Amino acid sequence: MKLNEKNSIFFWGKYNKDGYLSQWFESKIKFNKKIHNKLPESIFNLKIFKSDFNFQKLYDININTCEKFMMISKAILFQDEEIYDMMLNIEDPKKLKNLGRKVKNFNVDIWNLYSREIVTIGNYLKFSQNIELQKQIISTDKKYLIESSPYDKIWGIGLKKTDEKALDTKTWNGKNYLGKCLMKVRDILKN
Repeated sequence: MKLNEKNSIFFWGKYNKDGYLSQWFESKIKFNKKIHNKLPESIFNLKIFKSDFNFQKLYDININTCEKFMMISKAILFQDEEIYDMMLNIEDPKKLKNLGRKVKNFNVDIWNLYSREIVTIGNYLKFSQNIELQKQIISTDKKYLIESSPYDKIWGIGLKKTDEKALDTKTWNGKNYLGKCLMKVRDILKN
């Protein structure tokens, strides 16, 4: 797919243009039993809700970024209580990411099965709970959302937005999972 400024939004980093799309953008996220029970069907249909993932460990904790939601969920998924406890009082996304790399019992196949769902849930909570952010993501309409991180070939495209290869999905070095999760969240919020 050929991309341009009219049909796509490139983002990377919380301080850059469209930084509100970043996992590191600060936005208070609340999650408790009441919110859990009111999630839309399109979220409840995710595989993780049929697993033994302990969502209650996310209830009523201080979550300030989607990165924290993702990393603390990683510790929950692999039942690493020590890392989970360490993450509870950390707000710095870089420190959380580094701790997330130390989660014990990590299994790449299980992470690949559930990580995009975790990121989708975290971003749904972020954008559904903040009206201004919700308006911003909905205003992207049908534009392709692209994390143009030159360092991330999984969640981003592995290229800077200024790289010529970034303008064609066939020449990307990465998978753009974050962009895809955000587009799914946008579609859920629009309906």
